[in-house]
Amino acid sequence: MEISSFPDEISFREGAAAEQANPRDDLLVIELKIHDVDVARVLIDTGSSVNIIFKETLEKMQVDPSKITEDSSPLVGLSGEPTIASWSISFAVKAGMTEKLTEFLVVDLPSSYNAIMGTPWINSMRAVQSTYHLCLKFPTPHGIETIWGNPRMSRICLAAEVKRKRSDLDIASRKAKKKTSDEDTHDLAELFWQSQRADALEEKREPTCEPVITVCLDEVFPERCVKIGANLREPLKTRLVTCLKKNLNTFAWTAEDMPGIDINITCHELNTDLTFKPIKQKRRKLGPERATAVNEEVEKLLKVGSITKVRYPDWLANPVVVKEKNGKWRVCVDFTDLNKACPKDSFPLPHIDRLVETTAGN
Repeated sequence: MEISSFPDEISFREGAAAEQANPRDDLLVIELKIHDVDVARVLIDTGSSVNIIFKETLEKMQVDPSKITEDSSPLVGLSGEPTIASWSISFAVKAGMTEKLTEFLVVDLPSSYNAIMGTPWINSMRAVQSTYHLCLKFPTPHGIETIWGNPRMSRICLAAEVKRKRSDLDIASRKAKKKTSDEDTHDLAELFWQSQRADALEEKREPTCEPVITVCLDEVFPERCVKIGANLREPLKTRLVTCLKKNLNTFAWTAEDMPGIDINITCHELNTDLTFKPIKQKRRKLGPERATAVNEEVEKLLKVGSITKVRYPDWLANPVVVKEKNGKWRVCVDFTDLNKACPKDSFPLPHIDRLVETTAGN
């Protein structure tokens, strides 16, 4: 966020867009403080004649439902199909040092954005946006203030919207196909047998897997082995094995090979609600096999320094021992009570599939 030295002039420098790493045709997505809550993924849309906030966003903001007013208003987009906004609500919206009371229409639809700021708010701020420079500028008593957009978040939201639209189109296409097939039973039967033959062919196909061979990297410890492709040709195969043996200590063969990171470098702390009373769970008895597995795991973690002894803990949780498919015991801890004391993130990170699609350039 910047403040210009010319209080009455809004301008955009030619080199401002060049400062972006990779200038693209991204939408302007910013972060605003709405109702004293920092709300990310806010779309600035000059094509919208109203300000929109989504019902899911209000739930994350923990807004009292009694403050929402019933106000049925139709919204019409490019497709011409109306969407009914059944409620409205007014919030104080703060951009930089400027705060404006803003009326929103509440829409109960899925969206990758938390809110859409239309021309009513933009005009009230006397703001000017530039998607080329990816920023929003507006006058203040102290000069021109600038809010920069987030290009990465813009692309993530756009990818999520495209994926959702494609899903809706697929559903509509499937419904249309179903309607057509109901009218023509012959085509339905033909499609059915075609799908059956396709499934039969898929079942006959065996998955291909490149053969591998096991190579021992340390003769003193024969269990330290890796697998490499059996089809590798010389001299690449010899060079690869030599490189692996040369960097033998790079691999973590046991828990002792993974020392902890100094807390002076990085340290993780749980953000717990101090109003919660610490809970000490009652001891749960374990069978002989489970108790042995817990003791072995504790001794291993103590030996490598991953855990330390605590004599008078405020929180106390029981171990949970689960038998895996390979017959080994897996030791976990029941942190149910501790999780309840940790505040939930109102604006979680995007789903992993959205991030993967964005990374792939979709």
